Amino acid sequence: MAQKFADTYDMPLFETSAIDDSEADHVDAIFMTLAHKLKNCKPMMPSSLSPSYASYSSTSGPLRLTRKDLEVTAEENSCCMC
Repeated sequence: MAQKFADTYDMPLFETSAIDDSEADHVDAIFMTLAHKLKNCKPMMPSSLSPSYASYSSTSGPLRLTRKDLEVTAEENSCCMC
């Protein structure tokens, strides 16, 4: 069932056990694999600013953010499906 779900959403699936000490390296490998996929999935810095901030430049002076500027919509908060 888990494999079917992962396949449906194009997600990697890893199975491991916290009981077996011999699988501790396996957990490290899973973490490194996912970290590598995430790093390669999205750029670390945006290639362009959103339209609401496009008019600002580094020479415009300080940029003050309000609480409303920091609110995240459900669409923006979605997870990366690498």
